[in-house]
Amino acid sequence: LRRQGMTIGTHGMDHRPWRRLSSPDRERELIEARYLIAAAVGSQVDEAAVPLGMYDRRSLSDLARLGYAAVHTSERMAGREGEWLQPRFSVLANDTVESVERSALTDPYPRAGHPAVQERV
Repeated sequence: LRRQGMTIGTHGMDHRPWRRLSSPDRERELIEARYLIAAAVGSQVDEAAVPLGMYDRRSLSDLARLGYAAVHTSERMAGREGEWLQPRFSVLANDTVESVERSALTDPYPRAGHPAVQERV
């Protein structure tokens, strides 16, 4: 996959929410999973996709401290190129062209530093 240009990241070890993890679970989900994937693919893993889109300030802080270059969530909103926290948009069975355009292609926070952006973290 990597040779074909795909980014290999981590999604944790057990596909569980990253909210309120105990210290041992935090170690397993954010550090051990990353290490094992890196060993399997033979290169550094510096991106994470948050399982179930469930995270809290502590998990984001830990990911930043651990040096992750990007973190992907499951919010239905437009992403911004170069941002550390990026939404992963899922198209649902009942989506229409219009609902995807409205949710995925329209920036809900057009101004940098908008208070709502800060509240999401």
